[in-house]
Amino acid sequence: MGIKELREKFHDQDKNFSSHFHSNDQNGVKKPSWGKIIIAWLITIIVMSIIVGAISSAIFYEPETNLYLNSVDATIGANETDYIISGNTDINSTVHLSSNELNLNNVSVDVDPNGNFKYKINIPQNVTEVNIAVSSIVTGKLENSNNVYIDRPTTYVSLDNVNFTDNDTYLTVSGKTDPNANITILSSDLNIENIRLTADNN
Repeated sequence: MGIKELREKFHDQDKNFSSHFHSNDQNGVKKPSWGKIIIAWLITIIVMSIIVGAISSAIFYEPETNLYLNSVDATIGANETDYIISGNTDINSTVHLSSNELNLNNVSVDVDPNGNFKYKINIPQNVTEVNIAVSSIVTGKLENSNNVYIDRPTTYVSLDNVNFTDNDTYLTVSGKTDPNANITILSSDLNIENIRLTADNN
């Protein structure tokens, strides 16, 4: 097929395509169909936006740093004070621990050549619940983080309501707690330093 035939074929196809976006009035004058043209432009813009978005996501996508925790939410004994946070992450990652309850602020944790890490945390006996944030980041990836919640069982106690009037000189304190629990009553207003009781079996 020669150049002349290609040119004619191109003009025929162009005329055929153009006819979809033009219409003839009563006098045979060709006028553009603006509704069809606008719809075609909108479809073109939407398709281009999707293509550009997909390309941008592929180019600028950053995966998260791998972070796996061996330690999970746990309940520790009343007298336990140590808990080990351990896990695995990407090689050459930087791992940090944070906890408001334990006053830990981005404490650095060593990561071995295989990506393993371990850190012993001291939890004072007077701390009954702790949230620990573990974060890890490596060059070329986004930071990844996870939380570990630790609590310890606490003795149950509830006090009965007290009706105390101006004419009363004695106050009865009663309530419920765990069976055989040790109870201490203190009051600086009444100069009571410690009254020690033991709950019954109920």
